[in-house]
Amino acid sequence: VEHEHMECVTDVQICGAKFCDPEGNAFAVTGYDLSEIIRYVLV
Repeated sequence: VEHEHMECVTDVQICGAKFCDPEGNAFAVTGYDLSEIIRYVLV
């Protein structure tokens, strides 16, 4: 496992996160009081 990237999700209590593809190029997070899903993609 190698750390290659970092994103900050400010003012959100993360309650769910998932990689969206087998290669690990995209992941999505959501927060406790958040009504949206935030998706990050490596381009």
